[in-house]
Amino acid sequence: CLSACLSNYHFMCARRRRVAFQRDKRVFCRRHTRLLDGTELVRDEGFAVLRRVFVDFGGLSLKRKFLGGLEPEAVNMMIGSLRIDSLGALTELSECDGRLFPVGYQCWRLYWSTRDARRRCWYRCRI
Repeated sequence: CLSACLSNYHFMCARRRRVAFQRDKRVFCRRHTRLLDGTELVRDEGFAVLRRVFVDFGGLSLKRKFLGGLEPEAVNMMIGSLRIDSLGALTELSECDGRLFPVGYQCWRLYWSTRDARRRCWYRCRI
């Protein structure tokens, strides 16, 4: 799209919004589709990857902070409706029956309420 365009999407969100993906790997948001130059567009079935894919980060300049790793307490992520606030740390107390339970791990999950079927609420898991 335009370098000044403020539209940023995750890949799947862009597909839902019908962003224009061209064969030459250029992407245009719905507002700027007038800039399309006639290059063939990738259709829905054209996104399938039927082989193993390797992503080479060699050409990217990664920030030093990222290269040094992250502190487990500083990691926050969301996977679907699961929100992880702390990865915790492995200690002698972490191992139980062949499984690892990191001390300090904390996450939240959004589920439907057991009291009101019209509401969703957050449930917390903390170790």
